[in-house]
Amino acid sequence: AVGQPFVVQTPSGQQETVVAQVPEGQMMQVQVPTCTAQPMAVATPVPMAQPMAMQHGGPVVVGAPSTQYAAQQAPSAVVEGYPAEMVTLPVAAVVGMELPTDPAMFITGALGNAVDAVPMIDAQTAGILNSVNKFKVKQRLAIWEAISQGCCEQQNVYDIFDADTGQPLFTTIEESEDCVRCCCAPNHSFFVKFKPAGVGVSRTTVKTYPTLMTMEREGCFSKCGLGCCACGEPCKDGFFLHAGDVAGEAGGVKMTSGRVLGFGTQPKCGGWFTPTINVMERGDEGGTKWGALAKIEGPTCFGGCSELCCETEWPVSRMEAGTFETKLKAGDFATITKHIPQGCGDAVKEAMTDSDTYTIEFRENIKLAPQQKALMLASLVQIDYMFFEKDNGMCKYENRKIKITLFETYCCGCVCPCNIEFDTDSHNHGGAAPSADEASR
Repeated sequence: AVGQPFVVQTPSGQQETVVAQVPEGQMMQVQVPTCTAQPMAVATPVPMAQPMAMQHGGPVVVGAPSTQYAAQQAPSAVVEGYPAEMVTLPVAAVVGMELPTDPAMFITGALGNAVDAVPMIDAQTAGILNSVNKFKVKQRLAIWEAISQGCCEQQNVYDIFDADTGQPLFTTIEESEDCVRCCCAPNHSFFVKFKPAGVGVSRTTVKTYPTLMTMEREGCFSKCGLGCCACGEPCKDGFFLHAGDVAGEAGGVKMTSGRVLGFGTQPKCGGWFTPTINVMERGDEGGTKWGALAKIEGPTCFGGCSELCCETEWPVSRMEAGTFETKLKAGDFATITKHIPQGCGDAVKEAMTDSDTYTIEFRENIKLAPQQKALMLASLVQIDYMFFEKDNGMCKYENRKIKITLFETYCCGCVCPCNIEFDTDSHNHGGAAPSADEASR
């Protein structure tokens, strides 16, 4: 069964614990590296090889390419206090399905604990999160989206690594309706499913991997003011993070799953001129208390061509129950960094697409439990959708004009690009003054 541990014994006698990543009856191929700096579980396709001896009662079958997984070493010790499988809790009547907004429900989240207040993710995923303090998140290139200049909006895929060792940790893939995504992106509803790592594996194959966590975002179909001034709840952007997989329509599950680990939302007016996300964690099993965990704040100007030469830092500050609406920018919790491209190839990709690379590094004096780290990873993905998916890269050709985005500016929840345009229409190259119809209004 998925999540069931067993022992791999190599011909040299080395033994390592791995976890089944496919349902019973499907086939899985196992590969154990001779040396890894940080043991962990990932899933990547590998060449066919002879099956290794297993010590878990019953034979092991090496699988066909369509269902292969390679399990690089799982964590040497899972985190005690977490369940073997995801936990579902009853939904509190005082919350219902909507975002908790009553200040009486907010408490200050606790730091320094090895186990979260309400452990809900599986012990294997908790072990991976617990072993890493600096994560690298790399968005994959969406080739058809790049060719069509955004007309064919593809589902985003992110590969998550240990930034210090380069070891793959997770792969996340967006699930959303095609029509909604193409018409409303990046303000559309979606799920982002956290899967075992599948670096270099196709989107179709990654979707078959078991879901470890699910991030949910409610889009503009039900939040009519999304992307405008964040003056009220229908206009505020945010996300929910669920343990395991959830069923239902994206943007419609919310608190009803019984698996909500926490959520992110915007303060009043979105932080005014500072793009802000408040991150809250679950404080009790009944869902009546929510702990203030962290506040993510960014610069007023970011994105566009500035990404080619300037890294963007988003300080993450320790938040308390009474600082929900307060500007902090202390950066005493962590730092999220959007990195500049490395080399000419990355620069071209960055200029023509919305493929980005981020890191999040937690302060050494901040001890976080696994689900708290998971919430911060989900917050990073939310930042990408909210602030770095709007400009479709730095260069765009439409209506016979070349449009270059210099940078984006933020005001009360709105992201407004600062563009320059070059007219490529040969009929306007005569040097005469523009007609009344051609003049900008």
